[in-house]
Amino acid sequence: MCLVSLAFDTIAFVSEVSSSLQDEAFVAVKDKAVGAVRDVKEEYKPQRRYKRHDASSITDEETRVHSTLLEYGR
Repeated sequence: MCLVSLAFDTIAFVSEVSSSLQDEAFVAVKDKAVGAVRDVKEEYKPQRRYKRHDASSITDEETRVHSTLLEYGR
């Protein structure tokens, strides 16, 4: 019984040490990665290219979706 407990304690310690090394590596690149994601989101955010003036007259959902996608250039 004591050997099993010792084995689990050893595994937990090794797991804790390796996770802390991974955490340190993550913290080292976290700010750069967050900045890169923010830049990409800003660059590729949806921008309306056209505006339909009679959009309220379309009652069919499929046509409305298609019309909206065309407004955004898709």
